[in-house]
Amino acid sequence: MDAVRPPLHRRPSGLRRSVAGAAGRAVAFTLAVAASFAVAVLTQDVLPDVPAPPVRGGIDPTTQLMADLRCSASGLPGDAIPASTLIRTPDGRVRQVSFDRGWSVHLGERPGELVALCRAPLR
Repeated sequence: MDAVRPPLHRRPSGLRRSVAGAAGRAVAFTLAVAASFAVAVLTQDVLPDVPAPPVRGGIDPTTQLMADLRCSASGLPGDAIPASTLIRTPDGRVRQVSFDRGWSVHLGERPGELVALCRAPLR
């Protein structure tokens, strides 16, 4: 009677399967990121530039509002305490709101985008 020979290959161990799976996921993730960058670069050249609407008097209304309310888009000096904020609502309007509401927008708890911190209190 012939002896039964073990198979020529071994089944992968749990660790070997985990490593192979992780490597496969890493390759797939890398390919997905590379593809998204390629799409972004290609569509950037294809999409037309849309000019901003003309501004009366040569000053953007948001810039004028920021000057009037003593706002800064990059933060106030260390000793200054913001009394209000400017936010851009989802429909594109810029509004002055309380600091607490503006910070909620910044944290993503409310819709919109934080535009600037302001020294002037709410009007």
